[in-house]
Amino acid sequence: MNVNLHHLELFYYTAKAKGISNAVKIIPYGIRQPAISQQLMKLEEEAGTRLFERKPFALTPAGERLYRFLSRFFDNIESELAMLGEDAPIRFRIACPSIISAKYLPKLIGELTAKFPKLRPNVFEADGVQCLARLNRKEVDAAIAFSVQYKSKSLEITNLAKFPMALVVPVGHRFAQKGFWPKSDFASERWIAIQETSGGTMELLAGLSQFGITPEFSASTNSIEAALDYVEMGLGIALMAYPPQSLTKDHNVVVLPQEELFGSLYLSIAWQADTNMERSILNYTAATAKRLARQIL
Repeated sequence: MNVNLHHLELFYYTAKAKGISNAVKIIPYGIRQPAISQQLMKLEEEAGTRLFERKPFALTPAGERLYRFLSRFFDNIESELAMLGEDAPIRFRIACPSIISAKYLPKLIGELTAKFPKLRPNVFEADGVQCLARLNRKEVDAAIAFSVQYKSKSLEITNLAKFPMALVVPVGHRFAQKGFWPKSDFASERWIAIQETSGGTMELLAGLSQFGITPEFSASTNSIEAALDYVEMGLGIALMAYPPQSLTKDHNVVVLPQEELFGSLYLSIAWQADTNMERSILNYTAATAKRLARQIL
């Protein structure tokens, strides 16, 4: 199929403006409404499906899919062109969980920008699964996230640190008083969900499923510190990657390693194997991130 790129451009502006008459006002060159209508009809013929309803205007599912695809190009074209000059900044989009953004990333970004002065990091906060999803959709250049060991043919992944899973309970909790707990003890507990689609919560579900237990969640949060607050308040107990002492020292909680039962999480950095980002930047980022993981986390 020989796709007419001009037809795609007209469709993008029509979808963005929510109608052909509105598109005439924002297309950056002169074109009449009948000409747009005629060329969009040809695009629908090429696609073999209807892309939008005319009156009232509404994208069809096929049109929504095409618009999402085109938006990734047209929405960023000006910034991409601006970066083509020799002295242009280098955009580096990084996705990571909030705990990484707050406690770990500032030091990493500081070292990266000192090494590469043109680098302009842009941070997107999300849980581990969403970070990798954004990376797979090429919405970011790299993702730093906690996960079980993850393999992908399309991604290059470097493990930065390994963290055994741990139960976090309030001081004085019965789990802190003995080293063995029958499955009935787990069944009667309430739990704090930390980033419900993250590796920690999935490991909890997998670990308890071997006892035939579905955990009851009393609260959910994307913040490790908030989870520690909830545990200290007695709202429930939490399973998480072994938290650093810098986070637990101000909370009246007990951390109980549980790698044998619940396994481990890995802090990893990943990027697309076919990325356009300079390899020297990515390699330095991975090496620096690995060193800082041992120092900070």
